[in-house]
Parts: sequence; C-alpha cells; structure tokens
Amino acid sequence: MDEGFANILKGMQPAKELFELAKAMLRDAWNMRLALALGEKEALHKQLADIDGQREGMLDRIVEANSASVVRAHESRIEKLERDKMVLQEKINKTVPPKGRLEDCIELSLKLLSSPWNI
Repeated sequence: MDEGFANILKGMQPAKELFELAKAMLRDAWNMRLALALGEKEALHKQLADIDGQREGMLDRIVEANSASVVRAHESRIEKLERDKMVLQEKINKTVPPKGRLEDCIELSLKLLSSPWNI
C-alpha cells in the first residue's frame, strides 16, 4: 500500500487554475500583512515624534533649572529617551519587508504545490 500511495503522490500535479489560485491567495495574505506592517510603521513614527517632543521639553527644563540635581535628573531622562528612540528606529527599519521579498517567501510553497512528492 505504501508503494501505491508513493506512486500516486509522485504523479500528482495540480491543475493550472489551482496553482494560480494558490498564488493569488498567498499574494493576498502577503498584501494584508504588508498593510498591517505599514500601519505599525506609522504608529512607530508617531511614537518617535512624541519622544522628540519630550526630549525638547526636557532640554528646555534643563536651561531653566537652577539645581544640579534637577539637571542630572533631566539629563538621565533625556538619555533614556535617546535609547528609546534608537529602539524605535530599529523597529521601524525592520517593520516592512524589503521589496521583492514576496516571491522569495512564496517560492517554497509554490514548489511544494507543483510537486508534492519532492518535499
């Protein structure tokens, strides 16, 4: 029975319409994920702008401060904001996949569909 199943599996080839449908479904899934990533990137940019605003506010407070301890506290907060800004910038750079990546990602799935025996 195993040999019979193997022979059936070796001979399986999807209809062209099924193959095209699978490609369309994978492309739709990719586009939905891309739209989510772009929304996430926009939200991260807003957070980045908020951090810049907070940083500017802290710098203004440092200029107005008379106490060394207050200045140190504000400087410490600015350093934390700078670290947060670098983390956000890194997330922004990783959020959206590079162009042309779709074909790389679906290639293996399409290869499996075209010849299920060769997995």
